[in-house]
Amino acid sequence: MEKSTISIIVVDDEKPIVDTMLVFLSRIGYQAKGFYDSDEAIKYLDTHSFDVMFTDLMMPKVSGMDLVKKIKDRGDDTQIVIFTGYATTDSAIEAIQFGVYDYIRKPFKLDEIKVTLNRAVEKLLLKRENVFLNKRIEKMLADITMLYDISNIFYQLENFSDVAEMVLDTLSEGISIRHAAILKMNADYGRYQTICQRGLSENLAEAFLFSKDDMI
Repeated sequence: MEKSTISIIVVDDEKPIVDTMLVFLSRIGYQAKGFYDSDEAIKYLDTHSFDVMFTDLMMPKVSGMDLVKKIKDRGDDTQIVIFTGYATTDSAIEAIQFGVYDYIRKPFKLDEIKVTLNRAVEKLLLKRENVFLNKRIEKMLADITMLYDISNIFYQLENFSDVAEMVLDTLSEGISIRHAAILKMNADYGRYQTICQRGLSENLAEAFLFSKDDMI
């Protein structure tokens, strides 16, 4: 994923910090939106999501932890970095409990921000990849289960044509196969012939006529 596609929000009531962060993030290839007013930021989060959030902890009206809780309550996978000049053990523990990625003390160096951001983005992308792979595995298991269920039904059907039609219907609807055909050996001619098909023209289906020794 390109850096320019990573969405970042920076929230701090200290204007120089927000401005410096925005310039720095732009310089290293990221795009970010900044807020000096945390109340405006939390309203903006009602309709917008971000990949990474940098936020001060202690702010008037709405605290950094209020922003964190809003994001986490919504179930977003936003990676959150808190920076503060009032670090305490209790605040650090609370931040960790809410899944904050990192906790940086003020004053901080921009190089520290860069390293933290790159690691946060790496974690975010890895997490999303894992979610994608898990969904694929779940889909594969569902498909296998479905095919297993079909095989059990086969033994209850005496007519091969009925079985073939059921198989193609299931493949078409269950795992979105658009083009398929089932062939059966015709003992009289020593050739395979199309029994049923989905998504193929009649001419193409009829063209599937070959013997067991033919190359396909």
